[in-house]
Amino acid sequence: MSLSLFAGVAVPAMNRARLSAAQWQMLMLLYVGHLAHDPKPLHLSTHSRSESAAQSRMLRRLEERGYVVRVAEGPSHYRTTGVVLTAAGLEFMKAVTGHPDPA
Repeated sequence: MSLSLFAGVAVPAMNRARLSAAQWQMLMLLYVGHLAHDPKPLHLSTHSRSESAAQSRMLRRLEERGYVVRVAEGPSHYRTTGVVLTAAGLEFMKAVTGHPDPA
């Protein structure tokens, strides 16, 4: 995303949606993964520099808004969860970025 697009489109959308910079960063990482057809869920600990308590609060807020959902990694990794965009999260990101879904 170019700086002008971020300043002109994304920042107002972030403000309207009441998203923090960290929440926006997570949504953007998930959206880029979606565009790259990366089926693996985003792991918070890999992509975030915030503490686990802050990550949990951020994730809970995004879940409450319907933008993301936690997914289990499988029966052998019952404590490991990832995060993926919901349909609403995907539509929000497409609207904000103006980037069509290639799928």
